[in-house]
Amino acid sequence: MRKGDKHSGRGQGDDSLARAPRRRRVAALAVLVAAALAALVLTRVWPGSQGRGDSPEWTEQEAAIQEALRARPFQPDATADELRDEAVGTVAALAAAYPEEVEALALAAHVYTRLGSHDRAAALWRSCIEIAPRFANAHFQLGRVLRQQGDLDEAAARLEEVVRLEPAHPGAPPLLADALMQLGRAEDAVAMLERHHEHHPGSDRSLLALGQAQLQAGRTEEAGETFAQLVAAFPADARGYYGLARVYARQGESAQSREHMEAFRELGAVDFHGRADEIRTYDDAANLRRLLGQALMDAGIVYGQQQDLAGAELAWRKAAALDAEEVASRRALLLLYEEQGREEKALAVCEELARLEPENPTHWLNLALLNGRLQRAEAALSAIERALELEPQSPKIREIHDMIREGM
Repeated sequence: MRKGDKHSGRGQGDDSLARAPRRRRVAALAVLVAAALAALVLTRVWPGSQGRGDSPEWTEQEAAIQEALRARPFQPDATADELRDEAVGTVAALAAAYPEEVEALALAAHVYTRLGSHDRAAALWRSCIEIAPRFANAHFQLGRVLRQQGDLDEAAARLEEVVRLEPAHPGAPPLLADALMQLGRAEDAVAMLERHHEHHPGSDRSLLALGQAQLQAGRTEEAGETFAQLVAAFPADARGYYGLARVYARQGESAQSREHMEAFRELGAVDFHGRADEIRTYDDAANLRRLLGQALMDAGIVYGQQQDLAGAELAWRKAAALDAEEVASRRALLLLYEEQGREEKALAVCEELARLEPENPTHWLNLALLNGRLQRAEAALSAIERALELEPQSPKIREIHDMIREGM
């Protein structure tokens, strides 16, 4: 939820609130803050539901969610294998449910990539490309997977497609250059990187790759100029000094080569073999927990986009259960519950958000409005006073503060 651009003024009869009997005043307060809270709802990415906070549907759904949260992956001592299996199950179910949705397939491909299941990942990235041939990131990620598997010819083809579709892509040119050089096509790498550098100068990775390609192609003087640019632009990058040391060694300038090699050693060891570009795989519980949490958060978004609000809620509740300090899933749940008219659930989530981010006035404002909807006038006043303390210059907060005080 977030604050709207403008809050509507109070309607006819508001002046009588302070003199009304307490039961009537509390009810009137609920009506007023309901309108205010509605103004704070974010633009929907899925259709909202009418308020049915006490319906049997929610009771049954809550029971199913509680049962799911008792599963082993959502316990503090979950093992790496349990977390990995849950991540696979999450994305496999999503991809099976929406086999024509690129977002679902891409999420599954990403998780399989991180788990080291490169064949599955490659198949899913290919499916993404079949559905959306101009999806540059699918070509890029497939190129990375193929490069990791040693299929340099197709990796180069995919990365060339990325450069064609998205010339400013920061990661594709260096990876493409590496693949081309491994294929003995250093001149092609030089030509591609020179075109890229002409239109998108300043990247340390592109400069490094260009210097390496020039050196492999026998263009020693040009390589020296490129490595000198790298050193000038990024003086703390040891790779530029190492490149210059190699250039001077080829030119027979032993003293200059030793000088730059010493500068390289002083700056420390660096990655020369593209290990930084290799795909990291997760096999420990801490990283797998984070991977699962992000996968659940993203899966909830896909379910929401597909109007499966029960699926979205389950995914976000699981993500929140995995990490007591995680905020994004709780914000998503807050919006979902607000749109569904489930004020008690929204209030519980908003209380968690206020605990996690106590200096965020929006959480306290939303707490005030939700408590007002639930006819909890004193709690509403306490929350809005806290919001006003945090953001005393906000006309929106002051207006709602005055409205709540007058309604008590």
